[in-house]
Amino acid sequence: MKKKVLIILICIASALLIAASGALIYFNKLKNPTDLFEPSKPTEAPAVKPSSPLASAMASDDAVATPTPTIDPYDALYEQADLSMMKDIVNVLVIGVDYSAEREDWNGKHDYHSDVMIVLAINFEDKRVDMISLPRDTYANIPGVKGIYKLNAAIDCGGGFPTESGFEKVCEAAEWMLGGIPVDYYYAVTMPAVKELVDVFGGVEYDLDVSFKLAGRKYEKGLQHMDGQAVLDYMRVRKAQDGLPAGETGDARRVDRQKRILVALYEKMKKENLLVKMPEMLQAFKGQLYTNTTFSQTAALALFAMEIDSANITMNSMSGTTTSIFGWNFCITNQKKRVQLIKDIYGVNAKQYKDYTMEEAQRRWQDMSATYYLEITQEGIDKMTKLITEDRKLMDPYPTPTPTPTPTPSAVTTPPANTPSAPAATTPDTPSSETTEPVDTASEETNWWDDFFGGDDEGEGYTLLSNIDVAKAIPTFTPNPSVKPVYTPSPTQPVNLGQPGYRKYKNEVHILYDYLMEAREEVKRAQKSQDVDRMTEANAYFRKLYDIMCEELGIKKVGEYSWDYPYWNDPEFNEVKVDFR
Repeated sequence: MKKKVLIILICIASALLIAASGALIYFNKLKNPTDLFEPSKPTEAPAVKPSSPLASAMASDDAVATPTPTIDPYDALYEQADLSMMKDIVNVLVIGVDYSAEREDWNGKHDYHSDVMIVLAINFEDKRVDMISLPRDTYANIPGVKGIYKLNAAIDCGGGFPTESGFEKVCEAAEWMLGGIPVDYYYAVTMPAVKELVDVFGGVEYDLDVSFKLAGRKYEKGLQHMDGQAVLDYMRVRKAQDGLPAGETGDARRVDRQKRILVALYEKMKKENLLVKMPEMLQAFKGQLYTNTTFSQTAALALFAMEIDSANITMNSMSGTTTSIFGWNFCITNQKKRVQLIKDIYGVNAKQYKDYTMEEAQRRWQDMSATYYLEITQEGIDKMTKLITEDRKLMDPYPTPTPTPTPTPSAVTTPPANTPSAPAATTPDTPSSETTEPVDTASEETNWWDDFFGGDDEGEGYTLLSNIDVAKAIPTFTPNPSVKPVYTPSPTQPVNLGQPGYRKYKNEVHILYDYLMEAREEVKRAQKSQDVDRMTEANAYFRKLYDIMCEELGIKKVGEYSWDYPYWNDPEFNEVKVDFR
């Protein structure tokens, strides 16, 4: 009898010891939230705990479920969640990759970019989530990679899609945007994945704010049920050619629509108690989801999502001004607003990136362009110089005007008396008090500028430089003294242009050549000064003058798009070649 009592006491003591050990382990986890959130290798779906009832059912489509006691879905989620991470602020980056199976076989680009980047700043203490969208076209520094890139090229710079290093590079780029605040966790999805996930929980009722069409599918504005395809189209549309009204085009407006639809999807899932099934739903991605979170971390995030109100989800953007620069459309971040946004959400005083302001970006581009312009036009300039030099050795085709003698007034003869009156001699009118402006014949004769850049010269109009002020663009210009003034021959005087022994090109072309040479020197001076306005004006002026001279001399012009320095194809400049189309 005593032996039995002793055995019972030992069992009770053992049970208490096990319970105490479990409680100690649990509270230690609460004290060390970083123990749970350590980056792991990306997987195609969240890792599943074999011991979990839900995990056992999800392990295989062919798996036979073992009968288990009925358990509340919330309790099941709670059991699988690692609660230690639910403290302070955790950043999770949602990455949308523009991959689809159709693009494997088409003739367009095959570089897949991180076109959607939204940082979820999850504040467990305040039960709040701040969504921070990072515009895909942002002029950004991709850490550890040399060159000029858009933010959405980060995945390409890290190794491409779908690689662990590619996703990690996107996180590093997001950290740079946040001034160094860590972004350790990510969920990356493809376009088909978004469609499949929305269809898994039956679509969403949404008040569509715009009418649009995409890929032959048409959507009308108003409240309607949207399936996975409709949601995906809504998140992708951004062009005027797709029927979007004025003010709704562009990437910034698309980002706003993406954030609104994500909140709507969240509200639908919360209302219908679908969040508890989120870990299971992620299986529907079928190889289209990549993450470095564990199953328990995903469960913890879903558990937190059930407890917050959608009113505590804010939508923010690291916005800026989109402009044509560096040969593409780039979004130049407003650095003051960026710093303020980081302060408001994280309470951290970040620094502005001075090298990534609009002024510095423009200065860098004009400096690069100046060097490139001088390089690609050198061969053409050499040809022009040879042609003009040889032509100046010949005779001027315009004859020197012969001065017209001033007629001498004749004496007035009085007709004899008793004879028919002769016509009265014409006498000049008496000058009135009004003064008549004298005709400036010199300006008429030498006004070749109007002929070239706004007027009409022998039926051929030149309007490329109609808005350029020569004196302002090249204040130090002095015409070449060897070039004679431009004459305006009378119709009766032949022009020997192109005849043997005479010049082949008009005097206007010779003078224009002098302007071009001076414009070329001004490009060099402006580049040396590093004054962004001066470089911009000098580059534009030189480029247009060069094109006109090519037309006049029959030299091949630089193509419209060839004027942009293709640095993305230069391995010495851009470390990684990225197709931005």
